[in-house]
Amino acid sequence: MELARTLFGADVDLAEIDPVDAEIALFDAERAQIANAVDRRVREYAAARHLFRRLTTRRGLAEAALVNDADRAPRWPSGLVGSITHTAGYCGVVLAPADAIAGLGIDCEPDAPLERSMWRAVTTRDELSAWEAREAAGADAGAHARIVFSAKEASYKAQYALTRTFLGFDAMHVEVFDDSSERELLRSGRFVSTFTRTVEAAFREGDTLEGRFARRAGFVLTGVTIRRSRPARGHR
Repeated sequence: MELARTLFGADVDLAEIDPVDAEIALFDAERAQIANAVDRRVREYAAARHLFRRLTTRRGLAEAALVNDADRAPRWPSGLVGSITHTAGYCGVVLAPADAIAGLGIDCEPDAPLERSMWRAVTTRDELSAWEAREAAGADAGAHARIVFSAKEASYKAQYALTRTFLGFDAMHVEVFDDSSERELLRSGRFVSTFTRTVEAAFREGDTLEGRFARRAGFVLTGVTIRRSRPARGHR
């Protein structure tokens, strides 16, 4: 399985698996964290650790536990930054050296239209207006909304490595740019996430993050990389 490779540069390590195929081999500290979880959650948690150890082994590192901090964010090894996503049928982990990359975000969602009942909860006012206009024009607004939803998830994960701040869905506005010449296909492309407010000292209102998206094998996948040598504010 290699669905998200095009979302990241060659300096970002990626591993993917269907959680049902992962080995459930956990360290004691990991097992303690997941002791009271339902079977599906255990399987997804274990799949992420399985992939994490695959990636660190490639880097010549000894196998080690990957536990979550109190905020539920993974405690990555010193010198590394990463991100995890999982949903039914897919788990992905990305990992990169922290001296070059400040934040990573990966997200995977089912490739199904985002329910209209959720639109107001996950949008800015401008996004909602754009989705309603697409719907009125007969376009697949739900598919577009799903990509935006996933793009926000990936962007929020990436920025969290710098800010340690949880954001609401109105904290960023996302624009999607399709690679296809047929504008309604939305099969792959890029997106720009613009901060609608200042977040700690790391990001000001109007700052942007850029990412990639792809719809493959029944999933919507998005990825964001924040490099330490990023351009000036507003053009990340």
